[in-house]
Amino acid sequence: MPYTPFRFIVLHSLKFKESGIIVKGYSSLSGIETLFLRGQGKKNSRHSISLLHPLSILNIVTSSRTFGEMKTIKEFEPAYKLRSIREDIAKTSIALFISELLSVTLMEKEKDDKIYSFIQKSILELENIETGTANFHLLFVIRLTEILGYLPEIPRDTTGMLFDIPSAGYQTNYKKDSLRDTHSTQTTQFSIEQSNLLKQLSHTPTQQLGSVMIPRKSRVEFIESMLQYLRYHSGYKIECESLRILHEVFE
Repeated sequence: MPYTPFRFIVLHSLKFKESGIIVKGYSSLSGIETLFLRGQGKKNSRHSISLLHPLSILNIVTSSRTFGEMKTIKEFEPAYKLRSIREDIAKTSIALFISELLSVTLMEKEKDDKIYSFIQKSILELENIETGTANFHLLFVIRLTEILGYLPEIPRDTTGMLFDIPSAGYQTNYKKDSLRDTHSTQTTQFSIEQSNLLKQLSHTPTQQLGSVMIPRKSRVEFIESMLQYLRYHSGYKIECESLRILHEVFE
C-alpha cells in the first residue's frame, strides 16, 4: 500500500549520532510530530540537512520502517524554496524565534487544519515581506494568540485605557505603579505605549508593517509582554533563547 505524501513544517532538527536526524515539526496529517531521517552519515546521501532549516515546508513520504516510536522519512523535497528566509539574517533569526515559540505553545496540539494553514501562510508572508521585517515577529505573536484561543479583546476606542493581561482586555481602572516595570512578573498590565502598539499592530496588514515605526527598546518590551501574556493564559513556561539573538540582529 503506497504511502500518501503530506506537508510537514520543520520546527527543529537534531543530528542523531552519525547516521540520522531527528526532525520535529507540524504535520498536515497529525499535528505536532517527530520523524527520523536515516542515512545522513553517508557521503552519497540524497538528502541534505540544509533543507531542514527552521520553518522549511516539505513534501514528505514516510516509510513502513520505524525508529523507536518515530516514523522514518522515505522521501522528502521542499514545497517552497524559501530562499529569502535562508539567506537574510534578519528573516533567519525571526524563523528561529517563531519555530522555537511554536515548539512550546503547540506541543500538545493534535491535527488542526486552521493551525497548519496559519503557520504556512505566516512563513510565506515572512519569505515575501520587503519592508517592516523587524516588526514581523510582533505581529505574528498577536496572530498566534487568536489561533491558541487567547485573542485580546480590543475596543474601538482605547483612550485612557491599558491592556490587562488577566482579563485579556482593556481597562481604565489601573494602578500607576503598574507602569514602572512593563514586563516584570509582578505587573499585569501593558504600559500606555505597549497598549497603543497592541491595538495598532492588530489592525496592520503584513504588507504595511514598514509604516509602523517602533524604537528598538519598545519592540523588545512589547514582545516580552506578549510572551508574558501567553504564559499567563497557556500555563506554559515560555522561554525563547533565540529571542536574545533576534534582539541583537535588530539592534
